[in-house]
Amino acid sequence: MNQPSPEWRAENAGIIQYCLALCAALALAVFVGIFTNATPPKWDGQSYVDMARVGITGNPNLQAPFAYRPAVPLLAGELSKRLSITVEESFRLIGRVAAVLFSLAVFALSQRFARRPADAFVVVVLVGLLYQHLKYPLFFYTLIDVAAFPLIIMAFLLLVSRRLPAALAVSSVGVLFKEFLAIPLLLVILQYADAWRRDRSAGNFLKALSAAVVGAAAVLLPRTLIHVSSTAQWLDPLNDIGTLQQLYRMPADPLRWVNILYNECGYWLPTLLLLTRERLAKVWQDLEALNLKAIFAGFFALDFVLTMYGGTNTFIFASYAVPLQVVILTLLLRRGVPWTEIVFAVAALLLFNRIFWPIPLPDPVQPDIAGSEPFIDFYAGWASRVTVSTLTRTVEMMALLGGAFMLRRWRRA
Repeated sequence: MNQPSPEWRAENAGIIQYCLALCAALALAVFVGIFTNATPPKWDGQSYVDMARVGITGNPNLQAPFAYRPAVPLLAGELSKRLSITVEESFRLIGRVAAVLFSLAVFALSQRFARRPADAFVVVVLVGLLYQHLKYPLFFYTLIDVAAFPLIIMAFLLLVSRRLPAALAVSSVGVLFKEFLAIPLLLVILQYADAWRRDRSAGNFLKALSAAVVGAAAVLLPRTLIHVSSTAQWLDPLNDIGTLQQLYRMPADPLRWVNILYNECGYWLPTLLLLTRERLAKVWQDLEALNLKAIFAGFFALDFVLTMYGGTNTFIFASYAVPLQVVILTLLLRRGVPWTEIVFAVAALLLFNRIFWPIPLPDPVQPDIAGSEPFIDFYAGWASRVTVSTLTRTVEMMALLGGAFMLRRWRRA
């Protein structure tokens, strides 16, 4: 009797793993969704809903930067017509599908560096419990970040896999979802430029030039062709030259630095809970062996700059570093992390990210933050607003990190 070939076994094992990953992604989205309430369209969401209903051609209500992210609103509008559902229901549907695709993308990237499939499943859970990726998008379902997260992960996966044309394509399309996809887009262009710098060949020069032209077109064409009536963008010299003063005002705001630091620590909590000095040294060695240190540094630096100048939702901006955290968590787990620490990390993330808590609703009438303080302070870290909630959640974060440290000491005793 003929035995199955190793290639056949590997292919079928991969199919089974992705089927299990799909089940895990669905279960995680359902689990988080059970404990998540929802808010009607508000602020940014109102602009996206208007775009879904009216479109972007001849729409007098278009506002920057929301108008430059037409992919999800236009898709929601089309689904609304074809499925005979409301625009709000279309956004909900897109968000739920994107939440599942996000976890599948996390699995795909993690598996690229994992030694055991189980490690990739652990990473899916740890990252999926961060409120920025599932809970908050399911709550604020008219925002579009949930659809951009899978794209930035896939663009990064293609980048580190040296599949540069595909990474360029995904990133270029991705900037129509959220401008943070310009991060992998720029890194792809730099990879092409570095290849030309090394050999100075005409072929690599044309590739680098073509990538730069495609990237520039992806970023600039929407801003040239889509006419807006106003701008809500904090730094927008194309529509309001006066916003250039934000170049020095934002970094000069100490409270903004406080919130950025708070949001960065909160977002990287899964990694911080599992990190030790010895594990950090090994991760650093792995990044060097994988030739990823330059890509990681460039990605994080660009994400930090966009976070600094992005606006009020710094907690969302920080979470676009998700590909970096996925890889680092995977490298931590491949060296061996006891299950007691993983269970503690899951419990800590459930607590800190308020998975079982309903999120307070923003005030439906007030156009600004007036009356919406409970919503804004629920997770804290909004714009330059530093309150008692910021302090208490920082103390909570430190206590959880202290608990992880004490658990490791107890295990060694």
